[in-house]
Amino acid sequence: MGSITPPGYPTLFLFEVGQWWDYAMLVVSGASLLVNVVVFGAHLRRVVALGRNPLRQEVYSDTPTYAQWVREMASPQDKGRIAARLGRTPAEAGYL
Repeated sequence: MGSITPPGYPTLFLFEVGQWWDYAMLVVSGASLLVNVVVFGAHLRRVVALGRNPLRQEVYSDTPTYAQWVREMASPQDKGRIAARLGRTPAEAGYL
């Protein structure tokens, strides 16, 4: 039975590169990782500032777009459930 050997790892930079698209993909991957870290940091800052548990409470419920989407797309039962999670009535939350 044959054995599986790992490929020849780092020989140049982080991994063996040779063509221009390898460098381009490295830049795109790095930029993507950086953007994801920034977005997560902004979300975490908002969660901490509002003191909300994102597993149990709506984090962006105080934004006008969120209220508009609930008004337009949620059923009356869902509007009541969402408002109850916020500790308000649907009228107080602006969902009617």
